[in-house]
Amino acid sequence: MKKVLSLALSVVIFFSLLSISVPATEVKANEQSEQQQIEATVEAYLKKCVESIYSYKKQDVSKDTIRNVLIAARSESPTKLEQDISSFAQFQKKSGFELMNALDIKESGVKAVLNNLDLQEDRVAYFGHLHETQKITYSYFNTDYRFHATIVEGNYAVADVSEYLDYQYSFCGEPTFEITNYNISLIRVNDTWMIAEVVSDDSYFQSYYNEGFDLQTELRGYDEAFSRMEEPSLVKGSESTLATTSSDIAYNKQNAANYALTYSTQSDDGSGTPTFKNSNFPWFGADCMNFVSQCMWAGFGGSNSYADIGTYYGMDKVGSYTWWANNTTGTNSWSSCSNFRSYVNSSNGSSEKGVLCSTGDVAYNSNQLPFSTSDLIGAAIHVKGESGGTVFALAHAIFVNNATGSTRDTVYFTSYNNCRKNRLLSLSFPSSTSDLNNKMFVMVPRTFQSGSTGTRLWADLNNAVAMNTQVSLKGYSNVQCNTFGMNIYNPNGTAMANYSWSNTSSVTQNYNGFNMAGAWKIVLTGIDSANTTKTFTYTIRVY
Repeated sequence: MKKVLSLALSVVIFFSLLSISVPATEVKANEQSEQQQIEATVEAYLKKCVESIYSYKKQDVSKDTIRNVLIAARSESPTKLEQDISSFAQFQKKSGFELMNALDIKESGVKAVLNNLDLQEDRVAYFGHLHETQKITYSYFNTDYRFHATIVEGNYAVADVSEYLDYQYSFCGEPTFEITNYNISLIRVNDTWMIAEVVSDDSYFQSYYNEGFDLQTELRGYDEAFSRMEEPSLVKGSESTLATTSSDIAYNKQNAANYALTYSTQSDDGSGTPTFKNSNFPWFGADCMNFVSQCMWAGFGGSNSYADIGTYYGMDKVGSYTWWANNTTGTNSWSSCSNFRSYVNSSNGSSEKGVLCSTGDVAYNSNQLPFSTSDLIGAAIHVKGESGGTVFALAHAIFVNNATGSTRDTVYFTSYNNCRKNRLLSLSFPSSTSDLNNKMFVMVPRTFQSGSTGTRLWADLNNAVAMNTQVSLKGYSNVQCNTFGMNIYNPNGTAMANYSWSNTSSVTQNYNGFNMAGAWKIVLTGIDSANTTKTFTYTIRVY
């Protein structure tokens, strides 16, 4: 009896609280107690979700939400409730937060709010199950939450927050970073702030906020694929020619991987395209393929300076099929998944200048990728993605920065939109007998056919390094240079060291002066026998 009375009282108070209207304001310093309460509620809720997923310690995340109050109120006075939720929705629109305003949600009212909370709870249950069945463990695991703005209007609030996960798998030597941006709405009931709606840039939410997610079907499909002792028939990837002439450039997969790791760190401001991006390139807001193209370009010897990018070295600018970007724009094949696949298919069948790749399909219900472990490092993979809340196969691009095998659970990827560094493929894109969109298309770059003309410089690109670490810096030329120089600049652009060698085609310099965090620039300069000067620039991320 006490429980029923308490719930009924909550419903009455809920209605009375929602009727209050106060002009919306961003929380100021003299309202810190309220701001702290809101942010503490949001952070505690997100931490429960993280713990339930990554440590698979199941928690009732619905306890922090307004679900039970809404359900009770809907049975007591559905008309009044719909009016109150409509008022709440108007407040959300006024917030001006990007994620929330960008949505095209087909439903509204109480049903939409409950569906949103269901979607978040299903996300926790599904990905928690993936981590548990794959027995994921960590050497360390850190969380951080950065609030960009909090807006309050009476008993409504919305917080713009970024979640940073910094951890390391116990079976992997490279750290992993994830960044997810949230707009989280709250309603105050009985003087307690409760989660009312969760909007994020996470690919799961963006894919299913309109279509819905059938948790039981997806769990069953994953379990069936996971329990298989034998894989479906392996489709061997198509082969492509390796560099065979002096004008061909062989793909340097480790350089491509280190470029990916250089431009993916835990430091970010929460924007859709991260602040640690390479500012020498254009950015469009949806940049998964743009980022993957850059990684491949680095693997083919692209020089990372504003001026050199404008010369299109390491890119395909001529012929029937092109793939390039400069400082302000680029081809569709550079930034679009479907157009890049078309480019690769056309280039593979052409004798013109262009990138040649081995390619292979991975069935939605297969855990096996059709290439060797070595081949997969530096590969581009197209996986399921979304557009306007609808899921599509092969609509998202990711880059393989490491692999210890040739199955989904032994391949690590880095990507933009969402920002993920060194994440296991099987934890984001597992095989499933129920999700036909989970098929993949793998492209292993081999050769830049006719990509080299004249004197060329390149280097061994480095992974991100800790401050004051000694690093072996190596540069190369395809011809002997009369003079071969190396200049080192700190993140402020100050010249820190310069070295010079004579009559050589390769140089090595050990340097331990990385005493500042940020992006350091290394510039190689070669003068050949014809007195032609060539430069090559690359970046080392210091943390």
